[in-house]
Amino acid sequence: MALFTRLRIDPDLATLIGRSAVLAVGTTADGQVVATTDSLWYATGDGWRHQPWHQITHGGWDRNELRLRWHDQERVEHSLHLTETGRVPEVFNERVTESIVVQRVVDLIGPGAAVITARRDLGNPDAALDWRLEPTTGTSLDAVQSDRRVASELARLRSEYDVR
Repeated sequence: MALFTRLRIDPDLATLIGRSAVLAVGTTADGQVVATTDSLWYATGDGWRHQPWHQITHGGWDRNELRLRWHDQERVEHSLHLTETGRVPEVFNERVTESIVVQRVVDLIGPGAAVITARRDLGNPDAALDWRLEPTTGTSLDAVQSDRRVASELARLRSEYDVR
C-alpha cells in the first residue's frame, strides 16, 4: 500500500463530510463506515448518520464478532457489523480517547461512585467543554446528582479546565 493513498468514499457522503479529514474507511452490509477527524459516519438503509466522537460515552471493538459498539450521551446503544474493517476500530478508539480532556472517579459521601468527564468537540475547537456525570455500576443517577462531594469536585474541575 502506498504511503499517501487517498481513501475513496461515496460522493454523497463526501459532500456531507465537507472539509473534515477522512482517517479510515470500512464497510457494513448497508455501505461505508467512515471515520473522520470529528465524527464516525455510517450508511443506513435510509441515508447517512454521523456520531460525533465527543458524544460517545463508551464503546469498543469486538474482534470476534467484527462489531463496533458504542453508547451515545443519551444512553442509546449503537452497533455496526463491519464486513471490511480498514483502520476503523483503531481510529474509533483513538478519536474517542482524544476527545477526553479530563476524567475522574469520585466516591460519593454515601455508597457508590461517579465518573466526571469533560469532552472536547473535535470538530469545533472553540466549543465549550461538554461536562458529564455518570454513575458507576450499582449507583443511581439521582444519588450522583445530589451528592455534595461530586458537586464540589465538578466545580473544582470546571474552574481548572474551563479556561475560556
